[in-house]
Amino acid sequence: MNVVQDTCQRVIIINSGRIIAQDKVSNLMRLFDVKAFKFVAEGRLSENLKQALTQIPHLALVEEEVDTIITLNLEEPRNFYRVVELLGSEDVSLLSINRQELNFEQVFMEILGRSENGGEKMAAL
Repeated sequence: MNVVQDTCQRVIIINSGRIIAQDKVSNLMRLFDVKAFKFVAEGRLSENLKQALTQIPHLALVEEEVDTIITLNLEEPRNFYRVVELLGSEDVSLLSINRQELNFEQVFMEILGRSENGGEKMAAL
């Protein structure tokens, strides 16, 4: 899919013999331009903090051996600051905060998923 994103200007996506999307790659990417952030916190989080964080919509929390990864799809900008505030309230050290970039494969899978759930044709330019 990276080849499509890097070399094609327009795409047609067909599912079960039906055209479900037809547009410029850049336009399809923009349709699903989700502002997502990945926070990497040092160590494990307290149960109270995990419970508070999981109350924030569109947030996923994964504890690894050494660090904790928090992914937030930013539907509401204030949620970004809420995560930072909660982490700061317990003096959690942040190792990094990165904006997650969408790739064409994720867009493709999202379009297929929507079409299989009865979604309309995405675009026709």
